[in-house]
Amino acid sequence: MTWEGETRTIRYAGAGRCSVTQFRDGKKHGDSQGWHPNGQLWYRGGWRADRREGPWEYFGEQGQTLQEGRYADGYRTGLWREHYLSGALLSRGTYAAGKPTGEWIFYDPSGAIDEGLSTR
Repeated sequence: MTWEGETRTIRYAGAGRCSVTQFRDGKKHGDSQGWHPNGQLWYRGGWRADRREGPWEYFGEQGQTLQEGRYADGYRTGLWREHYLSGALLSRGTYAAGKPTGEWIFYDPSGAIDEGLSTR
């Protein structure tokens, strides 16, 4: 099957989850979303030529945000935040070319900074 110059939307279901991803010229390119088995959003983000690109968000089965940040050319970049299942902030820090860099702050479930894990 050749998709040259065409944009297609592919639906995939497996392991109880499903996703919808756009393709162009046979590569992931465009918006993508996935859902947990219970119908809650699992992730949303974008692709460019088979690499994650732009803002991405990941969600838990109850709809709470678990991770949020950006990709550039397939690598995490800039500020990323991770959350506990409760929704409270777990960590925040920056990436450059997919590697953690600079200051990273980790929080305990009550929101207090965990000095034992944080880097400054």
